[in-house]
Amino acid sequence: MEELISIIVPIYNVENYINKCVDSILNQTYKNLEILLIDDGSPDKCGKICDEYKSVDKRVIVVHKENGGLSDARNIGISLAKGKYISVIDSDDWIETNMIEVLYKNICKYKADISICDFSEEDIEGKQLMEKKATGEIKVFNNEEALNELVIQNNITNHAWNKLYRKELFKNIQYPKGQLMEDVSTTYRLFEESKCIVHQDVILYHYIQRNSSILGNITKKRIIDQENAFFKRNKYLVKKYPKLIDCINVDNMENVKAIYYLSVVGGFKELYASERFKQYYIKYKKMYNVYKNIIREDKRMSMNLFYFNRTLYMLYVRVKVGILNVKKFFN
Repeated sequence: MEELISIIVPIYNVENYINKCVDSILNQTYKNLEILLIDDGSPDKCGKICDEYKSVDKRVIVVHKENGGLSDARNIGISLAKGKYISVIDSDDWIETNMIEVLYKNICKYKADISICDFSEEDIEGKQLMEKKATGEIKVFNNEEALNELVIQNNITNHAWNKLYRKELFKNIQYPKGQLMEDVSTTYRLFEESKCIVHQDVILYHYIQRNSSILGNITKKRIIDQENAFFKRNKYLVKKYPKLIDCINVDNMENVKAIYYLSVVGGFKELYASERFKQYYIKYKKMYNVYKNIIREDKRMSMNLFYFNRTLYMLYVRVKVGILNVKKFFN
């Protein structure tokens, strides 16, 4: 008999997208599902839509709660889940009909604790924002190998939603309530608890970017939470897994650039001109020549420019943002 799998969907203000998401779950080829729709105090018609799904499919469980944010909704869903395995799906995304079946078969075949697939990043019209060609290749990692992949974000990313987890992994782990970049603060801890992680290079999850504006989601809180999440994680990992020091240093170099980029685009001079950032930049600029040959090719040009001359990089960012906004205006 197939194991019960719990699918957790936090829902907030997505009435135009929720049907495609939930329908893609209900139509899975793997049928032994428990589908927890967590209405996180949504102000639109999402709560009503959830109740309608519950009335037509007995696998659907609806929880209405006061708004507490994405992490809180996920945590409640996980605490209520009865399945041996769980998956979390964002309510404005959707999944291929065989996603759960593929992830579950890989868990069983490789006796894994976490099973991962690839994803496509798309706009609301379904157009890929970054072209991907999946090979179907399967790779199996122990936890330290998987953590290495997670830090370099090559085969494996921090995202919570393209994965199937053994529920017991969450026994002492929760998503941090009220914090953005919550996946960064959580996924590595789940990997640590795992003995085996399997990844298949097949696109089964569709990650929808609703706001195409580069300025749309940049806030001071997001930047600070991103800084704290990545540097706290990396400080912990390098202490416990010293063999990861090279990939962690490269990741920290990238994070300094990313924080600067977001701060410039968002107009937060108090961040990009801060003494704290200045010390970050001095530290990692000294390291740059040591690591520049192992930086991923798709990140090399902007990293070279950033650590060569920060002022030129600022100009490059502002020109890039201007071009994107002009394109948006004419579209």
